[in-house]
Amino acid sequence: MKFLTLLAVLVAFGAANGRAGQATNQSAAAGESASSRKAELEHARLLLARKDYLLAAAAFEQVLRYDPNDAQVLNQACVARLQLGELDRAEHLCKRAVRADKHLGSAVNNLGAIAYSNRRYGKAIRCYRKALSLGADKAAVWANLGYAYYAAQKYPEAMDAFGKALALNPRVLEENAAVGPLAEQHAAANLGMLDFLLAKSYAQAGDAQHTAEYLKLARDSGYKDLASAEKDPAFAKVIQDPRVQEVLHPPPASSPEQKTPGSN
Repeated sequence: MKFLTLLAVLVAFGAANGRAGQATNQSAAAGESASSRKAELEHARLLLARKDYLLAAAAFEQVLRYDPNDAQVLNQACVARLQLGELDRAEHLCKRAVRADKHLGSAVNNLGAIAYSNRRYGKAIRCYRKALSLGADKAAVWANLGYAYYAAQKYPEAMDAFGKALALNPRVLEENAAVGPLAEQHAAANLGMLDFLLAKSYAQAGDAQHTAEYLKLARDSGYKDLASAEKDPAFAKVIQDPRVQEVLHPPPASSPEQKTPGSN
């Protein structure tokens, strides 16, 4: 009887050891998997930072095999596809990201960028406003919202949005952020008018240098009502700045010196 009891204890001890060994193996495998995922994700992010969008998109989508519902990875894959101009694929990834995390404001902002690129300006406006409520990068989203309002020909709303963007980050219109449409991507019907509107936004912020730069862009794009800046209260803070005045009143082009005919 004692032998049987001892045998039972030994069997139980062996089974416990087996379970412990299995658990240890599983823990080690999980650790290796987590380490591999981390390394692959860092590599994908590096490719995105280097603007190698094709490889970055493929790398992010490989990382998704660890967790197909990782909202952050889905969103980063969306950014890479968006930069490649693959709007349908980008939208699919972004929608998955939002389903996985309905509070991910950056993904909602990217849905706005996709809608903007597809000229669905009303939807873009709704997405950008929702992204703002979710706490996405507010300066960048306000700028995106300004472009969407401008494309929808809602100019006062565009001015208000650009003003809020510049108040939060005076350089936001220059920065090359991967959170939405960039200034150079906007195929506006009247680019000169857009440049004038941006000049006005900078003027309200008291930034004479950028006001002058965008007034010059507006002039070079053929905007015909540049002189209205002289009487527009929005330009009052910077109108006397020499850089602004030089754009509004460029010096006459100097004529080449006439050569005195030589005598024979």
